[in-house]
Amino acid sequence: MGERDKLYNAFLQRFPIEYLPNMTLEEYKKLGEKDTFCYWLESKLDKLGSIWGGAAYKFGIYEYKDNPKNDSQYTHDEQYAWERKSGKKASDVFNKVKEEIIQIALAAQKGDWKAIEALEQSKTRALGPAIIWKIAFLYSNKQLLPIYNMDPVKKEGWLPSLAQYFGMPNADKASRMEIQHFLLEKKGDKKLFQFYDELCEIYRVHFAKKKKKKNKKKNTALVTEDKDTEEHVTVPSPQIVSPQPTSEESLEAYSDKQFLQEVYMSDHELQRLKALLKEKKNIILQGAPGVGKTFTAKRLAYLLMGVKDKQRIEMVQFHQNYSYEDFILGYKPNVQGSFELRQGLFYKFCMKAHNSPDKDFFFIIDEINRGNLSKIFGELLMLIENSYRGKEIKLAYTDEPFAVPNNLYIIGMMNTADRSLAMIDYALRRRFSFFEMRPGFETDGFKHYQEGLNSPLLDAIIQGIIALNGEISADDSLGRGFCIGHSYFCNQKVFSDEWLKNVIEYDIEPMLREYWFDDTSQCEMHIDHLKKLLK
Repeated sequence: MGERDKLYNAFLQRFPIEYLPNMTLEEYKKLGEKDTFCYWLESKLDKLGSIWGGAAYKFGIYEYKDNPKNDSQYTHDEQYAWERKSGKKASDVFNKVKEEIIQIALAAQKGDWKAIEALEQSKTRALGPAIIWKIAFLYSNKQLLPIYNMDPVKKEGWLPSLAQYFGMPNADKASRMEIQHFLLEKKGDKKLFQFYDELCEIYRVHFAKKKKKKNKKKNTALVTEDKDTEEHVTVPSPQIVSPQPTSEESLEAYSDKQFLQEVYMSDHELQRLKALLKEKKNIILQGAPGVGKTFTAKRLAYLLMGVKDKQRIEMVQFHQNYSYEDFILGYKPNVQGSFELRQGLFYKFCMKAHNSPDKDFFFIIDEINRGNLSKIFGELLMLIENSYRGKEIKLAYTDEPFAVPNNLYIIGMMNTADRSLAMIDYALRRRFSFFEMRPGFETDGFKHYQEGLNSPLLDAIIQGIIALNGEISADDSLGRGFCIGHSYFCNQKVFSDEWLKNVIEYDIEPMLREYWFDDTSQCEMHIDHLKKLLK
């Protein structure tokens, strides 16, 4: 579960919908308190979409520090300030605020967006529009995008621009919820915050650069002091805030040294691997179970980028039902009961890479040999080849030209011990370099990790596994593609006998029984040897 999902759940645990009727004014908003409803909305949940900006009257009522306004629109008592339209006494105003919060939460829970829109348009409402829609999002079971401030959205065209990008007719005249529904239909199986990050990236690439920004620093907010509030008010930048890093300076650097500390291979193997990927642009990491193929693929991408930028990595796992329509382009049913042409995962990632030609992007395919590769790639078998990068062709479902950009690299993984798989398609094999990953027990990195655990028992087991791998490699029915990988013994900060026993009994033993299913005596001999080492 990601950080933002944890924040979302934490809020609902702190303020469940049944808690709201009993919420007090002090629990709603109080100076200096960091566990109030309003503090959660504005500060603790800032990563779930910002509502900074404007005066504190947006909360309906607030406790003030400096003397607030007292005119035809605003009033206050000795402690709280509010708009006159909301009531004469603080207690009455808060009751109105609480009624609106409950109304929003219940409507959002049922998906009654019209009721929330009606409240937003009401001239007598106490809550500001941004507060209304953030509350709606938090109680909607993630059925809304976390976008709340409509004035900046309208001024900068954020929602209409995205809707137009995805082909919505008359997007500039559509309502907030019409655009929300249209965009959410494009989400597919993606998690909400992942899709939201993609929308932010699309806007940044296609639209943000066309807007004139008042501040020179990218994503920098202007800070001013509002005399009517206890906080500083942040004036939002034109781009809707995304919690993901948007500049190289804000990302963690990643070097060969860090790679070799995390991935157990030699420096010589690393240099070969880097050279192969740069030259071919497509590579398959193949090897025995537990050699860390997926772990290596992500860190290889970081290494070639020079930074840990997860936004430039996409990952998919192939299976027998995966198709061209999922991967590239195809017609899919929509909620109206008809079909619409939708872009697949690889198509969209190619567009993302095309829009940032100065940066490298990495598409990682797990279990690449489990899919019907000719069916999945279609005409792209030609386009992914290094010599055809950047050359355009027309795809099966559209007349628009399409090309695989030069700055996109493909990293596939395949398990050489999987007996159920046939040989990989020769047409695909010609377009990939194949790099064999081997168990890293004897690399400097693993030895350093092993020494850190300081366990004679682990040392004995590792020597036993190394000897066992020699037997597996020499077996004509198996070979080195069936060796036992080092990852079964990794990621332990503190060693325990119980952990090691579980690895042998529940990971290694079942695998050996599968390997020598037709030679019980051979299997039992190796299992007994490992168990004796444990004793």
